[in-house]
Amino acid sequence: MTFSNFKLPIFLTIFLPLSLTFIHYSWGIFYPEHVQPFILGEFGIIENATVSCLFISMFLVLKTFLLAYKHHSWFSISWLACLFLGCVYFMGEELSWGQHFIGWNTPEVWKIMNYQNETNIHNFDREFMGSYFSKLPKTFLTSIVILSGTLIPLSRKFVSPLNHWVWPPRGIWCVSLLIILTSTSKYFAQTFPQITEYLPEITLRKASEMRECLIAVFIMLYVVVLGQTWKKKAERFGDPNGI
Repeated sequence: MTFSNFKLPIFLTIFLPLSLTFIHYSWGIFYPEHVQPFILGEFGIIENATVSCLFISMFLVLKTFLLAYKHHSWFSISWLACLFLGCVYFMGEELSWGQHFIGWNTPEVWKIMNYQNETNIHNFDREFMGSYFSKLPKTFLTSIVILSGTLIPLSRKFVSPLNHWVWPPRGIWCVSLLIILTSTSKYFAQTFPQITEYLPEITLRKASEMRECLIAVFIMLYVVVLGQTWKKKAERFGDPNGI
């Protein structure tokens, strides 16, 4: 099964990721003292956008999962189940599994392992395998997003297996390019120190937060098209209402 001809609105593919990236960097230029509380903080714009995109993705994946289950597509069921669990883990870690809202105290044992004193595992110290829970998954996910969002869509016309629904559609190239930008901004600043004259250090150091937000946007866009693809398949099987 290939992707449907459903086209994502420009608001989602272009305006949304560009706006979030613009807020991140422009706020750092004009209001550097407010970047942490209003933009990058636990209840800041970027954090809330990340969680919102993941929550929407979870809902849409669950709906598509039920549709795939109804048609007994076991590969699709397995893939969607992994996607759903990935969204749950991603969002859970972003929210420290609810600690940011409920406000429980971090257990003493957890404080020893977690350098931010939070109930999550992606902020574990290196001595507690923090790299395996944070850096390695982020690098792997970023590489997959960049590859599947830029190179694969460009190759789809020439390599027919890349038209399979499991690959992202070509309409999400913009967010993929922005992920490359946020992934490399810190290294650009090291190579060209004059950049720091215009961007505060925290904006560059916290670019990983912006990258996580854009990855969440990427996942949401992918899931939207995935849902439309399965809806089209359901219509062909005489189920116009989907689930």
